[in-house]
Amino acid sequence: MKGFNKFHSGVAFSALLTLGLFVSSAEAHEHEIYQTYDTPRFTLHIGSEREPVQAISDKKYTELAQDALKTLNGTFDELSRLFKLQPVKKVTLRFLTPQEFTRMTGAPEWTNAMYFRGEISIPLTAHNIEKRKDLVRAVRHEYVHAFLAEVTRHRCPAWLDEGVAQLIEGKPNSLLGPALREWLASNEAIPLDWLNHGFTLLDEEVVPTAYAQSLFVARSLVNQHGFSALRTYMLELRDGSTPQEAFANSFGQSQLAYEKKLNEDLDRWRFSGKRHP
Repeated sequence: MKGFNKFHSGVAFSALLTLGLFVSSAEAHEHEIYQTYDTPRFTLHIGSEREPVQAISDKKYTELAQDALKTLNGTFDELSRLFKLQPVKKVTLRFLTPQEFTRMTGAPEWTNAMYFRGEISIPLTAHNIEKRKDLVRAVRHEYVHAFLAEVTRHRCPAWLDEGVAQLIEGKPNSLLGPALREWLASNEAIPLDWLNHGFTLLDEEVVPTAYAQSLFVARSLVNQHGFSALRTYMLELRDGSTPQEAFANSFGQSQLAYEKKLNEDLDRWRFSGKRHP
């Protein structure tokens, strides 16, 4: 995640300006770089002053910045349309070295991106620089967390936060279906109250199931009630309703009643042959 070598690429600089992007600071060396890009809605940092990212071509860093900011703006527009809500806080995205990502977030090894302390942090590797599709998915997923955090005043339960993030990011992770089926072979659904907080606190072996079930729940609530009901739920939470009150007022049933039916729905899915939750 690098930027210009002191703006030596005039064409690249012009292309970024067409996105409304202002390159506010740059520090470039022979083998490493730290770059900041600023727009009205987003600030993008590539590397950090403490640990710049190993340099690649100007073109690749220009493409990386363009893709990231285009993805953030597109996801903002999509979520605003779906939920009829528009956050106003400026969001920071940091592309870091893997070492700096771990140091700053304390994230477990299985984590490849995080919304942490009001900022999105993503480790940059040779793989995701080249496989831009994976990076775009990560940016979309983490921006959902930023969006939901603001519109609920940080009161969104993790099961819905992660469920909606997976709905928005794109095609589900192929590991989730098998993990959820394996869990359901000897367990009921994980109680939603157990999934109210961040999944980084869970035992690692439970994490795929938690993500899979959260995706299933978010998808089922959208299919049954639409995004408008999710909007009502989030606004109820924002305004101080308890999770139980918000659930009943938004989805027309208690959370307990929903979870009883959830076990039946998951059991049907388990034997349905459908690949994804």
